Amino acid sequence: MRQRSWYTIAGAGVLAAVAFAGCTAWESRELPPVLDAAGVSQEQAMQSSLPEQFALVAQRYRAFNEIVTETQLGVHQGEWISSGPMGNFMTMGGDGLSSALAGQADGDNSYYLDAFWRLDNVDAPEAKLEAAQARWESEGWVTSKDESDVIPGAFRVTATAEDGTWLALSMMRGGISLTAYSGVYWGDREALAAAIWNIMQNERNEGIGWRPERVNAEGYGLIRPGEYAPYPAWHDIAYAERLEESPLWAE
Repeated sequence: MRQRSWYTIAGAGVLAAVAFAGCTAWESRELPPVLDAAGVSQEQAMQSSLPEQFALVAQRYRAFNEIVTETQLGVHQGEWISSGPMGNFMTMGGDGLSSALAGQADGDNSYYLDAFWRLDNVDAPEAKLEAAQARWESEGWVTSKDESDVIPGAFRVTATAEDGTWLALSMMRGGISLTAYSGVYWGDREALAAAIWNIMQNERNEGIGWRPERVNAEGYGLIRPGEYAPYPAWHDIAYAERLEESPLWAE
């Protein structure tokens, strides 16, 4: 009896030691960094200067709009209704997308781009969406089709492109809407948003800001696929205090 107790106690001690060593090894293990849609870690991204990060947003903005344009052309080659009178190259906080970058993205350390377009009174909208899904699948993208639980007959098709861009074409009440989100990227989003804002306001004050040639009665731009606001050129005013909104915006 005494001998059995000794073995029991010794065995428990060995198991405890192994468990402790395992916990220590787990705690000291270096986990790989979370990479963004460009395959870059947060540490690498933050080593770039503000002008360098600004230039990366420009590249990503153009690449993102190329994918959006291809989808638009496959559905309708004429004018689309934009979400406002201007294009959107402002960066959105990375935490706006659920579980982005393994839950480590927040409103300051990461960003993404988005776009929204719509068409009203479309002929054969269901056939157009199904054709779009077929084109996405031919690209090797992951797609899905979902029916609405609220609006009878409404449904959408979605796709995720190789670079992380997410696209959704929705059919509702005889019209089609296109929603798109780029992948999420590490970056100094707060500084980038301030820089883009200041440069846009400066362009407006100088009378060189871009506007669509046509707008509808609601003030929304009527723009053909591939026609979107050009990304602004770098300007040192990006470092200034936040500029007041130009009165020319309201014209």
